[in-house]
Amino acid sequence: MFRRQRKFRREEVLAARPIQNPATSWEKDMNEEAVISIPRRDVWWVKLAAKIFSIPAERKLVLDRLGTEVWELCTGENTVKDLVEVFQKKHKLSPKQAETSMITYLNQMARRGLIGFLIKNNHDK
Repeated sequence: MFRRQRKFRREEVLAARPIQNPATSWEKDMNEEAVISIPRRDVWWVKLAAKIFSIPAERKLVLDRLGTEVWELCTGENTVKDLVEVFQKKHKLSPKQAETSMITYLNQMARRGLIGFLIKNNHDK
């Protein structure tokens, strides 16, 4: 059962630690861009559709240079704030531009199931 998502405060979002989905694998291609292998969902109706329509066991997603930079930083060690700061400095962006762009991109990656977020509970120290 899914838990209802709650709204997070800005400070909570910036403190979250993006982490690559462990079900994925990846490598760099000759252009130094990340090629992510995403396995097919393991549920009965997907398996049935795969047999009928010859759906491959995995799909590949190629990230551009900037996407690859973000992907490599999604280790579970760096916070969203760390990623924002790296991008702000490296690409000479304003703090607001860097934060907005990074949070938008991370949300897109999360919706596609590429990453998740480690979020510190109020009980954690």
